[in-house]
Amino acid sequence: MPGVEVERVSDAVWRVGTPTVGLTSVLVRGEQRALVVDTGGGPRQGRQVQRAVRELTALPLVVVNTHDHWDHWFANAVLLDEPGSAAEQRQAWGPPAVAWEARAREQWSEALGHEPELRPDVLRPPTGTLEDGAVLDLGGLRVEVRVLGGHTAYDLALVAGEVAIPGDLVEESGPPQLDRTSSLDRWVESLDVLLATGTRTFVPGHGRPVDRAFVVDQQRWLAAQRSGGTRLTRNLGP
Repeated sequence: MPGVEVERVSDAVWRVGTPTVGLTSVLVRGEQRALVVDTGGGPRQGRQVQRAVRELTALPLVVVNTHDHWDHWFANAVLLDEPGSAAEQRQAWGPPAVAWEARAREQWSEALGHEPELRPDVLRPPTGTLEDGAVLDLGGLRVEVRVLGGHTAYDLALVAGEVAIPGDLVEESGPPQLDRTSSLDRWVESLDVLLATGTRTFVPGHGRPVDRAFVVDQQRWLAAQRSGGTRLTRNLGP
């Protein structure tokens, strides 16, 4: 698929990179179920993710969205509404206390600029919430959930063996990005939590996998921005 990058990270984890805003989706494959983390920003990108995932597994899917930015969940319906999927597959999971519909309205114009096929009626925000310390059992593989924050008010990070999936708490393809819900203090603390898990590899929400040293350097950079009062932003909603 032109522009789509599929990279094996571990025995059970693959990175699926798609062109729109350089998003990284992640596939985690167990023996009975497969987990897809972040589906894309609309139907076009969602179909790219779906095709890549289905080339790697035919297992039933569990969909998790790490946070409320449009590029990570506006494509949920593509994967949730696959023909023949069971009822339990038709639900996405995300962090608690997120006003998904309100955030969608705030970000709609930006998303439409990248995904002109978007329609409000195809949005499928998470209806299930994951609490800190929850475990997703994929059959032969257990994925631990951490509810953190900093990039947004609530960011999910997942740990699958020695691989961490931190969403946009870690960025490789560019500097960390902030919106009105971001907190540099909490972001620095969240990276402390992730580093304490002992994982060796981190698969960022944008870009390629990185090691612990990269995350430590990014944490130091964030701390320096906090000390200097700098606020970096891009258009991810008001």
